Amino acid sequence: MIENMITKVNIIGDWVYRLAYVNILWLFFSLLGLVILGIFPATASMYTVIRKWMNNEEVSVFRVFSETYRKEFMQSNIIGWILLLMGLILWLDFMFLGNMQGIFYNILTFILLPITFIYLSVLFFIFPVFVHFQLNKSEYFKYAFIISLSYPHYTLLMIIGSIILLVLFITFPLLFPLLSGSTIGLLNMLVSKWIFKKRALLKVHVDSGE
Repeated sequence: MIENMITKVNIIGDWVYRLAYVNILWLFFSLLGLVILGIFPATASMYTVIRKWMNNEEVSVFRVFSETYRKEFMQSNIIGWILLLMGLILWLDFMFLGNMQGIFYNILTFILLPITFIYLSVLFFIFPVFVHFQLNKSEYFKYAFIISLSYPHYTLLMIIGSIILLVLFITFPLLFPLLSGSTIGLLNMLVSKWIFKKRALLKVHVDSGE
């Protein structure tokens, strides 16, 4: 029993060390691209490393991170900036909504809330899809959209879990440089990997006629 506890503590400690290391790399490479050009390829690199860890692959973390950063610099920035502009448009819509009242307020709220949920769903799934599949840019958005709406309860889990983690890092800001992006990335990859596996098994059953 004691040995099992020690093993579990070692496993947890190992993952905390890994997540802290990759989070520091995420912050460093984001700053390397002056944030506006660095955060999206750094995020793609972080998700790539986390995915390899989850697949029990031997990883030279810095090499994989830096290679992915260079390789996916352009494509990840295009995807990231599209999402950022979409988010900005939504934010402006809500700012406009704040100056309205009456029936138009109710109508626009009814329209904007589901659009916001869809946007957040795609936002949370886009990088797991990006590092898991080889697609063109429009297909990444399509797959993230289809998967997120096919499993709305898991999408909600990702959103709520990420919000809880963000509140934790706001409450304890010293944790931010160590675990902020990497823990959210781990959560999203865990949920996404389960969904990818489930969809793959479903496809096998359909193709085999079972």
